[in-house]
Amino acid sequence: MEKLKKIGYLCSVYNITPKTIRFYEEKGLIQSKRDPQSGYRLFNLESENRLKLILLLRELDVTIKEVHQILKYNSVQKTVEVLNNKLSEIDSNIINYNKLKDKVQFIIDASLSFQSNILTEFEKNSFLSSYSNKNNKNKGREKMNQNQLNNLTANDVKIIKLNKSTVAYVNSGLVIQPEGKAVTELMNWIRKTKLYENSNIRIFGYDNPSPQTNDFDNEEYGYEICVTLPDGFDNTEGIATKEFEGGLFATVSFSFASGTDTIPKRWNQLVEWVKKSDYTFRDAQYFEEYLCRFDEDGNDEYDNLEFYLPIMKK
Repeated sequence: MEKLKKIGYLCSVYNITPKTIRFYEEKGLIQSKRDPQSGYRLFNLESENRLKLILLLRELDVTIKEVHQILKYNSVQKTVEVLNNKLSEIDSNIINYNKLKDKVQFIIDASLSFQSNILTEFEKNSFLSSYSNKNNKNKGREKMNQNQLNNLTANDVKIIKLNKSTVAYVNSGLVIQPEGKAVTELMNWIRKTKLYENSNIRIFGYDNPSPQTNDFDNEEYGYEICVTLPDGFDNTEGIATKEFEGGLFATVSFSFASGTDTIPKRWNQLVEWVKKSDYTFRDAQYFEEYLCRFDEDGNDEYDNLEFYLPIMKK
């Protein structure tokens, strides 16, 4: 028999108010049942677990909209994507608050040196003049710090080991701009077989055969895209399958928000990182992972890629 808990119990255990729980229920984040006799709201174990996750995410300042997305897709990839975006937001806030801190401290120091009141100093422009000089001196320093930050961000490399797995794959053949053709065909197959209902699938793509020039918009080349198949999945009619060897990889993230024209730069940053690291290149396929989200009908959406370079210890 399903064990149900009253709203008062949840409020006591998690130190929240009934109003908070009702708010999350109104937003569709949790669901309750009604006691037919007393009319009390009752919550099952799934709702309690969802509530615990909601409270944790809200502590991390994740928005209600983002919490809804995490609960909707219920996947590791979506959770990591949201939290990575939160990290970027925090980094940006740190930079802005440090600048604000410097300005406030400067005003304090400057004010202590004034001989008259603040309005008089503004009238003499002495405060504005000294503040302008301070800004000019810091411009070069701020530019240097920003460049250092960009380098750190560009080299945010992870070392990942992928296990051997069976994949279903589609190859576009030799066409102009083959990525769209291959991706569309694979996503249609994923929807047809309802493979998207498994939140652990992963999607990888790579050039095959590779372009011979840098004229990507006009040259015919091939693109191959594959999806990992769960153990026991045998509905592979109409698609080719093969074994993915896995191994050790250096990876770096890419956001489409930065523009697709920066993709080669991001790949080059990863290559340069490997050259300067304790690793060397391994003779295997490099590829990009599509960090996909699927809705209940199998419609796909992705804003980010993860680039993978095969490596081994020197």
